[in-house]
Amino acid sequence: MEGNKKETRIVIDINIIIIPEEIYLDMLPSAIEIMKNIDEKDSPFLALAMKLQCAILSNDEHFKRQNEVKCYNIDEFLENFFPKSPTD
Repeated sequence: MEGNKKETRIVIDINIIIIPEEIYLDMLPSAIEIMKNIDEKDSPFLALAMKLQCAILSNDEHFKRQNEVKCYNIDEFLENFFPKSPTD
């Protein structure tokens, strides 16, 4: 480190799981309807989040234009789930 600069490193272990379309297929029509004027190509991601009742982690601003599920960008995710300590 140079001078008084503090350095923080966060390591996130990511496992990628391929989810079969059959899991969220029942939510896809609703997701397509929600995303049709935003970015319809993102509909499968929204459908899966709706099915799992979970948030989306993405820097794609299109997801912020829907209100069905919470969407965090990377900065929001870090702020909400890895808050800085008062000494930072």
